[in-house]
Amino acid sequence: MNDFRSDPEYVARRRQIIRENHPDRGGSDEQLIRALKELDEQWSRRRSLRSQFEQSMPSFIPGHIAEQAYDRAEIYVGKLQKSTEHFFQRRNSGRASDLAGKIAEQAGRFAGSARRKIQDEVRKRTQRE
Repeated sequence: MNDFRSDPEYVARRRQIIRENHPDRGGSDEQLIRALKELDEQWSRRRSLRSQFEQSMPSFIPGHIAEQAYDRAEIYVGKLQKSTEHFFQRRNSGRASDLAGKIAEQAGRFAGSARRKIQDEVRKRTQRE
């Protein structure tokens, strides 16, 4: 699939956002547009990272193994991002303690740092070849 907009996971998430933010259901046009824009940016970034990974994949790792590793990493990072979003939503609604917000912030930084370290290591190994 070249276009993420045809991905079933993307379509399901888009529909969920529309259900949650549609003006007919108590949301606003601004909320709906902002949420859809954030979703598109997230999926576009995800597609870009996958493309970078495919371009810099070391030759000593079989393609199907590298794909499985990348898919698994995406799943873990996705779970981490969802849990941090939950903390941020609670924090912004005023129900969470500062501790939960700090944990969510640190978890987000950790996920970004882990992603960068993996990309750097793949680049280093590719340059050695």
